[in-house]
Amino acid sequence: MSSSIVKLGAPPPSAESFQLEVTDRAAEQLLKIRSQTGQDGASFRIGVQGGGCSGFTYKMEFDQQKHGDIVAAQKDGLSVIVDPISAPLLNHATVDFALSLEESGFKIRNPNAKEVCSCGKSFG
Repeated sequence: MSSSIVKLGAPPPSAESFQLEVTDRAAEQLLKIRSQTGQDGASFRIGVQGGGCSGFTYKMEFDQQKHGDIVAAQKDGLSVIVDPISAPLLNHATVDFALSLEESGFKIRNPNAKEVCSCGKSFG
């Protein structure tokens, strides 16, 4: 994680106050991917790192480790975890999945993003 994230000054929310929504479509797709890649039992980790044209990019991966992380959501046997440094930037965000002629892939609606790159992959 980038040290610039720490300088934002927002304290990490407590596990009780942290909110992250994972839509049913996103959970279904994540469970399919987890199964297809042989990572049954792994948590879905979402985080923020420095980079991109707007300052931050999202990082998503399956991970077996949960030490110090906030369990942000539990849905259909899937745990979604967020590290404490990324938590202030992801609090109240929604992870969705779109599959259409116009767009496909995971989409993050983040009320903490003040600006979003035209590609939708970075925010500031």
